[in-house]
Amino acid sequence: MNKLSLTSWTGLDPLKPTYALAAGVDLVVIRWPDEEQASVLYGRCAHRGALMSDGRIEGGNIVCGVHDWDYCYKSGVSSYDPAEKLHRFNAWVEDDQVWVDEDEIRAWAVDNPQPYDRDAYQGLYKDLHGGAALQIYPAPGRARPRKGGTPWPGQRHGRSPRRVAQMGANPAPDRPAAQGPDVG
Repeated sequence: MNKLSLTSWTGLDPLKPTYALAAGVDLVVIRWPDEEQASVLYGRCAHRGALMSDGRIEGGNIVCGVHDWDYCYKSGVSSYDPAEKLHRFNAWVEDDQVWVDEDEIRAWAVDNPQPYDRDAYQGLYKDLHGGAALQIYPAPGRARPRKGGTPWPGQRHGRSPRRVAQMGANPAPDRPAAQGPDVG
C-alpha cells in the first residue's frame, strides 16, 4: 500500500465535488455531510468523459454538469442504470487528510488507460466521443429527460436520441441547422 493524501478534510465543503489527481487518474472527492467520511470516485462521467468535479450534488447523487447523468455519491452506481457506475476507490480520513491507496488507483489505471493529454489544447476537457452532433443529446439509447422534465430535441419530433445522432447536427428538418462563423 502506498498511502497518498488527496486533500485536507477540513478544507472540503460537505457535498461539494472536489477535483483530485492521483496516478494520472482524474478523481472526484465528496465529503459526506453527517459522517467523517468521503467518497473518492473516478472523476469522469461515463457518458462523455466530463469532469464530475464540475458537477453538483442533488439528494444522494452527484450529477454531471454537462448532460445531467447522475450517480450515487456514496457508491458511484447510477440509480437510473446500475450497470453505469463511477469506480469507487478505498478512501479514509486520518489526521485531517483524505487518504487513498495510490497503488490501487495505479492498478485500476492499467486496466482503464486515461486518454487525456493535460498539456494539449483542451487537455482535461477534450471530448473523446465525437463531434458537435452529439453534444446536446444523451448517449444513444439513453433517452433520459432533461432537468425539469422537458424532452430532448430529438424527442420533440418523435425520434430517439440514437436516430438524432444518425441524422447529424440538424435533427429537425423544420428548423434550420445552426450556422457557425465563416472561416473562408
